[in-house]
Formats: sequence, structure tokens, C-alpha cells
Amino acid sequence: MNSFFKGWIVVLMLAVFPTQGHAQFWKKVTQKLEKKAEDKIDNVLGTKDKDTGTRDTRDTEEDIPYVEEVFSFVPGGMLYYEDDLSGDREGMMPRRWKTNSSGSVTTVPGVPGKWLKMEGEASYQLDTLLAMPENFTLEFDLLTRSDKAEDLRDIHFGFSRNNSTKSYIYNVSSGDVSAATELAFYYNTVNSTSYDTDTNNRLEYPLHNFSNSVIHISMAVEGQHMRVYLNRSKVLDTRMFDPETAKYFYISTDRMRNSARLYISNLRIAEL
Repeated sequence: MNSFFKGWIVVLMLAVFPTQGHAQFWKKVTQKLEKKAEDKIDNVLGTKDKDTGTRDTRDTEEDIPYVEEVFSFVPGGMLYYEDDLSGDREGMMPRRWKTNSSGSVTTVPGVPGKWLKMEGEASYQLDTLLAMPENFTLEFDLLTRSDKAEDLRDIHFGFSRNNSTKSYIYNVSSGDVSAATELAFYYNTVNSTSYDTDTNNRLEYPLHNFSNSVIHISMAVEGQHMRVYLNRSKVLDTRMFDPETAKYFYISTDRMRNSARLYISNLRIAEL
């Protein structure tokens, strides 16, 4: 009889007429088959850590598009404005910010520093009429907390022609915004638009990887030109302003779902 069929007959006999020793043998065979199946899946997905055998869900630079080999963002050398919320009371709206809605300073477990917790469908601006210099950089940290990134919906930030938050600021459609970048978590895209230059730029971006993370946003404005970076990814580099456009920083949230939360902190503006 063919050895292949003999092997299967033995396996079937062990399955149908198990003794204590055979049961242990069959258990070992089953465990080995399950282990091989798990290893196969790990190899296909590329999620197994070779050293620890645990799943590693951290993203590598190869997974993220537009990562520059030489990071071109250089912060301005002359500090112009800075706020890390360290002097603000928890539970209160920070003294140097204003909104059309509500917000509160808080701490987040496992994350250093203080954060402004932003409400859904709300806009936030600096509570100052300090005019932006002609050439400057602006940086801040965005902290996300959600079961799924799509629950964050979208968040957009950029520059308005005035510093009024009497009503919700929604991208350039509000008429007061000259340039804005939108992180559309729901659609996995980064969209940049300009009312001044009629720019409309849409990039596919794996924002589903950022449901629970700190995203460092860097922006550089040089006259009419603006560059925007997400961590080390450059997602915008083009003309976005008319020469006489006033620039007041703003950030707005969408209607978040399933208890998703968004925070901002560590704002820094420096002159180039």
C-alpha cells in the first residue's frame, strides 16, 4: 500500500480510537499544525517580531509615503510665540486660546505634558492679535485617541484672514480661510486647499495607522509659499497665499464618533 495512504490511515485510527498515549500524540500534532498556520499568517502579513514573537504594529518609514531622505523642514531660529500649556489649570480652557465651543486642559496617561482637549465641530485660535511675520515656521503636536482612526472623521488647520472664532471655521468654504490642510481620517487622504491661489491638492495617506498616536505637524511659510509636514512626510509644497493675505492660525475638528478624542499642544512659532 502506498506510504502516503498508510500515514493517513494511522492518523484516522488515532482520531477514532484514541488511547491516552495516542491522545497526547494527537494533541502534539494538532499544536504543531496550528503553530505552522500561525507562522504562515505572520510571514504573509509581516507582523511577527523575530526577537520576541509578538505582533509589532508600529509603522516603518517604508509604510508611509512622501518620507524625505533628507528632511527639508528647518525650524525658524528666532522664537516668536510658544505655548505648551504648562501654566494652565487642568479642566479649564487655556488662557492663550479661544474657541466658538469649549475645551479644557488635561493630561493623558502615558503621554508627557499638558494637552488641550478639543470638542467635536469646534474651532480654536490663539487669543492674540499678534501678526505673523512674512517668513515663519509653525509647529504643534496632535494627539489622537480612538478605537478606529475613521472615528476621528477629519481635522483641518491653516490660516484665516481674521482672528474671530464667533462661528465654526470649516476649511476654505467658510470664506475667511485663505489656506488649509485637512487630515481626512475617514478617507485616508490629506487635502490642501487655497482660496487665494485656487489650489486643491489631494494625497492618499495611511491615516488609519494614526488612531492612537502623536503626530507632529510642521509648517513653513515663506512669503506666498507654504510647506506642510506630517512627522517626516512632506504633504504640501506650493504657493498658497496672495502677497497681502493676513494669516491667523486656526484648527478645527469634525463631529467625532464613538468617544474619539483629539488634543493639541506644544505650539511653537519661529521667524525665519
